[in-house]
Amino acid sequence: MSYIHNCIRKVYPSKEDNKGLFEKTTQVSIEGRFFNKLHVAFAMHQYSDFWNRHNLKPFVYSISKVAAISLVLSISFACGEFINSANAAYPDSNPTYTDWPINKEALNNGGVKVENLAKEGGYYYDRRITGDALDNSFGWIWGTTPPQQSEGEPPIPSQLKITILKTQDWQRQKDGKLLDFSGNDWSGNPNQATIWIAGGLKTIFGASSSQLAAATSTTTSSYPYSTTTNKNKLELKLDTGVSFLAKIFGGRNDLGGEIGANSTNENDVTVNLSESSNFYLKIAYGGRSAQLDKVTGLVHKGFETNSNTVNFSGVLKDSLGNEKKATEFTDGDSGQSSLLVMKGIFGGEGYESSKNIVSISNSLVAAGFSGARKLGIVGGRGAYYFRINDSGNLPIVKQDSNGNIEWADQSKLLPELDGRRVNTDLVNGEYSSLANGNIVTIDNSYIGYVEKDKVADGKTTNRNDWTYSDSEKGISVYGGWAIGQAKNNIIAVSNSVINGNLIGGLEMKDQLRSDSQAQLRKLDANLVSLFNTKLEQGSSIYGTSTADAYAEVWTGVIRVAEGTLKTVNRRRGGAYIAGENEADAAYVKYIHFGEYFDTNKIKTDTKATEDVTRQYYPGLNSETTDDPESLVRITSETSEEDGAAYKMQLGDLVARSYLVNRTGFHSSLSNRSVTGQELGNVSDVTNGQHNFWVGMYANLVKGVDGNGALFDPHKDLFKNKETYEVRHTYGDGDLPKDQNLSLLVHDDGMVYSFKDGSDTLASPNDENSEHRPALMHNFRYHYDGLVLYVGANPGQISVTDDKGTRIESINAVQISFSEIEKFREKNDPTVDAFGNTFVGVFLEGNQTPFYKDSHKNGFNSLDASEMTFEPIGASGESPFEITQHGSVVAKATYAFYKYMHFDGEDASWNNSLNPDKEELIFGKQTGKGTSGGVGLKYWLKSVDILDGETLTLNGATSDSILGTTSNIRLQERFTLSAKLTGKGNVRIAEGTSVVIGSPKTIYTIDVNKSDATAKVVNFKTQEANSFTGLTIVGSQATLVAGIDGALGSDTSHTASLQLGKDSSFYLQNHKQDIGHLDVAEGAKLNLTEAPKLENINDANATFTYEPDLGDVGELVVHNTYRPNSENLASNILGNIEGTEDSKLVIDTGRANISSANENFLGTFELRRAEGYLHNSNALQKAKAVVSQGSSLYFHNAGELARTRSVDPRSNAYVGAIQNAGQVFLSGGKDEVAALNHVNVENGYAGQNGSVIHYRGLVQGPDNSYVDVVHSETATGTSQVSFGDDHSKIPVSGIFKEARGEKTLKSEGIPIFVIADKGIEGDQLRLEMQPFGVVAKDNEAYKWIYSLGYNDEEQGSQRTWVLYNSDDKDHYEPLVPPKEEENLVLRPEAGAYVGASQSWAKMHMRLHDRFGQAYYIDPFDGEEKPAAAWVRQVGSHSHFRMAGGQSKTHSNTAVTQIGGDLLRNEFNEDWKYIGGVFAGGLYNRSDSRSWDSAKSRSDGYSLGIYGTLYTGNSPDDGFYVDSWLLFGRYDNKIWSDEISPFKFKSHGWVWSVETGYTIPIGESGTKDYNKLIWTFQPEAQLVWDGVKANSANDSFGTKYRQLGTDNVTLRVGARLHANYMNKGLGFIEGNWIHNSKKAGVQMGTDKVYMDGGRNLGEFRMGLEGHLSRNTLGWATVGVQAGKAGYHNETAQIGIKYMF
Repeated sequence: MSYIHNCIRKVYPSKEDNKGLFEKTTQVSIEGRFFNKLHVAFAMHQYSDFWNRHNLKPFVYSISKVAAISLVLSISFACGEFINSANAAYPDSNPTYTDWPINKEALNNGGVKVENLAKEGGYYYDRRITGDALDNSFGWIWGTTPPQQSEGEPPIPSQLKITILKTQDWQRQKDGKLLDFSGNDWSGNPNQATIWIAGGLKTIFGASSSQLAAATSTTTSSYPYSTTTNKNKLELKLDTGVSFLAKIFGGRNDLGGEIGANSTNENDVTVNLSESSNFYLKIAYGGRSAQLDKVTGLVHKGFETNSNTVNFSGVLKDSLGNEKKATEFTDGDSGQSSLLVMKGIFGGEGYESSKNIVSISNSLVAAGFSGARKLGIVGGRGAYYFRINDSGNLPIVKQDSNGNIEWADQSKLLPELDGRRVNTDLVNGEYSSLANGNIVTIDNSYIGYVEKDKVADGKTTNRNDWTYSDSEKGISVYGGWAIGQAKNNIIAVSNSVINGNLIGGLEMKDQLRSDSQAQLRKLDANLVSLFNTKLEQGSSIYGTSTADAYAEVWTGVIRVAEGTLKTVNRRRGGAYIAGENEADAAYVKYIHFGEYFDTNKIKTDTKATEDVTRQYYPGLNSETTDDPESLVRITSETSEEDGAAYKMQLGDLVARSYLVNRTGFHSSLSNRSVTGQELGNVSDVTNGQHNFWVGMYANLVKGVDGNGALFDPHKDLFKNKETYEVRHTYGDGDLPKDQNLSLLVHDDGMVYSFKDGSDTLASPNDENSEHRPALMHNFRYHYDGLVLYVGANPGQISVTDDKGTRIESINAVQISFSEIEKFREKNDPTVDAFGNTFVGVFLEGNQTPFYKDSHKNGFNSLDASEMTFEPIGASGESPFEITQHGSVVAKATYAFYKYMHFDGEDASWNNSLNPDKEELIFGKQTGKGTSGGVGLKYWLKSVDILDGETLTLNGATSDSILGTTSNIRLQERFTLSAKLTGKGNVRIAEGTSVVIGSPKTIYTIDVNKSDATAKVVNFKTQEANSFTGLTIVGSQATLVAGIDGALGSDTSHTASLQLGKDSSFYLQNHKQDIGHLDVAEGAKLNLTEAPKLENINDANATFTYEPDLGDVGELVVHNTYRPNSENLASNILGNIEGTEDSKLVIDTGRANISSANENFLGTFELRRAEGYLHNSNALQKAKAVVSQGSSLYFHNAGELARTRSVDPRSNAYVGAIQNAGQVFLSGGKDEVAALNHVNVENGYAGQNGSVIHYRGLVQGPDNSYVDVVHSETATGTSQVSFGDDHSKIPVSGIFKEARGEKTLKSEGIPIFVIADKGIEGDQLRLEMQPFGVVAKDNEAYKWIYSLGYNDEEQGSQRTWVLYNSDDKDHYEPLVPPKEEENLVLRPEAGAYVGASQSWAKMHMRLHDRFGQAYYIDPFDGEEKPAAAWVRQVGSHSHFRMAGGQSKTHSNTAVTQIGGDLLRNEFNEDWKYIGGVFAGGLYNRSDSRSWDSAKSRSDGYSLGIYGTLYTGNSPDDGFYVDSWLLFGRYDNKIWSDEISPFKFKSHGWVWSVETGYTIPIGESGTKDYNKLIWTFQPEAQLVWDGVKANSANDSFGTKYRQLGTDNVTLRVGARLHANYMNKGLGFIEGNWIHNSKKAGVQMGTDKVYMDGGRNLGEFRMGLEGHLSRNTLGWATVGVQAGKAGYHNETAQIGIKYMF
């Protein structure tokens, strides 16, 4: 109390008790002046801290601000002794200006070292400056330089360098913290702690605002102001442990009298903070230009404040002095770090504030007051004393002839200023302010840091205490801020923590309010770039923001009331996201992942801010734009420092570059809070509206880890929801196989499953939610493929309110597509994406994104080409690289859905902010508490395996968790649906199960035969794979074919299928070609059945395998595998299984079967191949088909034990034999034990040319041992051979020890025993050339053995035997007479020739296309310039082949259309015509011999023609006509015996024709019956080059066309009867000669058509006008030749003459 008493005694001396002073007096006298005691109390109250210490309850009275300040300063002056005594008791000081250094020398000696490094540079210091009309400054330092010596000499900017060596005693402190106090003492002297510093300063202290506004120079002032406010440099450094308080400017210009001259450009501020230093910064400006504060009436439109820079650099260290990252700091533990406490940092502030840069690095930055959250760090602030050029209800803005703008009519009253805008036209196109192309960079810094030991704790209300409220301790960052336009501003942040919003640009576009959706501003693009940055809770990313506000009158100026600004929820501008990032939300239009701006390079990259809108955005011109140099796209080549760890690669769950949206991914634009943050500063104009990102782009690296062995893609996106730790991999193991999904899961996204039924989803107002087959619906609601998540939310958030802090569950995703679509239709009609978000993919090294624009049919489209896209390499190659075990093994093509993925299910929710009001909307939503996110839908479409590499497919095992799905079959998890190409190998991992091929994908939908609206979906046959490497099935592995051609097509397939020990291959009744087959012991080859895969059920109770079975199980082995430059034989040591319809075909080469295969009931077919059976039961139940040129060897005996007691020969078993080649009944050594009894269960069928090879000991009836066939039935004809040449002795198949003995036919040596010989005419006939065997007793003689048969007298058995004597005991046996061969021609020959002959029906003659080819209009004699024509031809032909063995009928239809393109004349005598034509053909042929066959041909031709003639038309004299066509035809042949097969034919045909018209005479005497008779000889040559591709039928017979390159000669004449050029009739006769005979080669046999080379032809026809310009004609004709050949033709034609 004594301190107060002492002070009061000085103020008002009295002998009374001071305790009752205020109760007993009404006035106080101070220095002779009287003051109201209440005013004194208020002034004393300003020292609230002192007042509170002494438990004196403060008085709060309502007095003017001016009076209060005056009293405070007066009392301060008068009570100096009181203050000093307080200082003695309390170390915290409240210094006056008298405590400041008195001059520059004292300033430097006191630890403030000031230099000006400019030429002759100096500085001005004054501790007591008064009269700052625009600020409350008192103490100043600014740079000075000599004035200009001449008018043209540029001014010299300052280079001010200031080092603070120690904390200054004259700066006010409290509890060790500097306080921002400014004011006057009782005598008006400055009492402050803050010093103002400027590199360059132009002002007039003591002048009024109006005087400053009119001033053009500082010459009227006594202060030595700077010569320029441009290009000045201010460098400020705080030494270790120093605290300092200042307000700093690179340049400040307050003069407003000359527009264009008083700019504040290119200034530079650099602040370096040392360890443990604390910089208390009121505000920093790179440059601040005059804003004509408080000036009314006409003013300049503003000044430049451009290209200024502000750089803050600090130190981050822990308490031990070790370096520490900004992201590792927690509030209140700054250690030995520097601290920047600020109230604002502006790169520039003025009317035009563009291209400024603010840079903060290695700093902890704390908010100095609560308003920093709204406007803390700004690259450029376009503010002109908050004037606004709003042409709404504000008074009309005027402009005078000098360019001055009257911003507001001051006569208007404030209540009228509601700010509602009625149009969008700016007055004279001027913005009230500009902030374009500014940059803010923040690197390794914590913005919004809290250090309560150095900044007040927020509980005090004293504005001088650097305080903030607990809920608004953050600092927001703006790239640009303007009441007018803010465009192309960029914030680039890396490795930092931001407690505040990041706003690329805020612009009001000179529009105070937008009270409806129709009035929403069209905003410019700005950008936020984040790299490894965390925005604290309550902080969001805004690409471009805007705000609504009201107007106010402030110091007489009508302007925007800053306190009424409310953010409008919009999604505009862009964001680049790289590394690990957190924010409440990202309010942007376009967002990029995997790229960011380098915070250092961008400062000098002028291209970065030219245009942040990329030309490839939807609706723009899609041109490539080069990246700025400072833009970093993270690729596989990126260094660790630049973010290699954050590359985005397919196969990850959450991408390495991602964003955690703490409030979720919601489309709502309503003003609502999910974090507990107060949203009173957010406008409600967009309440109820919805929008989301328009485009999302991802930068992908080409590498894909292919080592994964996991199968469940449904994993929580977070490892730890509380700490927002995301899950990048699908598993947590140490090895890649335990971290990543198997490649077999990568292609699940292409699998298509539509099941029409009653499961319509629950959104009747969102028509896309209706269950329907369209791809958009399938991808949105039924997609079960992979997603590379770029955004994630855990479904919960920490909420702090009056109830405390708690975790609340939220919807991670809540998107209403239909509401978004409505919003965009009104505000962004160029975005036609049905409420979706476009996606684009950048591949490393390519600056052009891959994407797909919206398609008008997108809502109902079933066409994958309209809804998906596939990135490709620079040369069209597959761009992605699959890596296994450190090596690239394959190139891959991944496809992407063109719209972004949103997690969730179809749902509805209340769109109203009023809980009592229900406004249901519909969309997609995750459940509360469930993690969710957004990302790229992608799938593996094809794999190109590199030559020499092996792609390992990790299949499912008994331990594999497949997860659950209701959208696709669970087996798709281990099915490879992607196409396999390339020259490398495929390996099925040991002990795993893999299916290759899925029949129903988005690519097999037959778009032409499907209708999404009718819910009809049909599929095409899945295209076969085409890889040519090995297929290696590891031991105990299972490989399943899901489609025909799973391992390749008939022309391009796996080189070898190699089944490891105990492995399995299930063909599932499909067709498959392979180059080689190797089946290890214990392995299984099943051609027809499906695997049970029961082991997979062990870990998946709901799994049931659903096989995709084919029509017939056929495995064709081509034996083309040449590992050592030689074709390797196929080997089967394991088992073959298959039903009766199955086929194992060996097409060329050799196959060895060494296993018993009792479960193989199908066919083993050899096509030009060799089959070796090393097991007696190799084909026990199977049918062996030995085609021409093939050989079947029974080599089983060598593998059997030699313990036969009676008959030493072995036994072999086979289901049936169909032999057109050669069957070797035994092999191995020439010994009896190696011979065979071949037991044919069902029957033997021999075909022409077939041979059965025998071996044995041929002697007598009782001591001979030869191979024997035992067959239930036998048909056909076969040759029996005991060796290559039966004329030699011994024959090679007869053992050398054999000695001939007399053998009667009835006792002959059995070689073929038939249980049921069959009916006559259908019995087996064996033929053999007799051979000799040396006689047993006389080796000079030989026995000649022949072949015959014996039939049972009572039974049906027939036994073919070898014998050398008949039953009449002739010594020499008789050779049985050889029967005539009965060759029968197959009917396919005629069908083939019928097809090949039909192609010539495309030939034509001049009159076929023109009729009577005149061009004179008979009605008026006018010559017609051109004509168009069409003709329809039908023909029937009949021919025979091979001497009448087959007869063929063909019916052909041809349609041709053409027209003249040019018609001109060389001279009066010669004219010419040129034109084009096209045609279509359809032919059907039926051929019959002993059976019937049919063929069909259809195709088209395109051609040109030209005619040279004399007269008015080709029929007036001589003509030469020529035409050339190209034809292409599809052909098909089928019969009862063979399956249909197809082949193509194509080629050129050329014709030249000539004729001459000879007038004969006229008949008739009147015009109406007058006929003109002419005779026209003709000749024509036609070369036909149409050729057919070779074809094979199901028997393997190869077809080749004979008679190609045929030349047809036609010679003949026409007789015309012309009725006045209006109609005619004609007859015609021709001789036709063909240079080649038509035929076909089937295998090695050549068959030709009978007749047809020389033909006679007769034709007749009529022609007449159908109208004046339309001519029609009809023709019939017949051709006839030898051997019954004939062809009848009828045609009609129409010609239109122009």
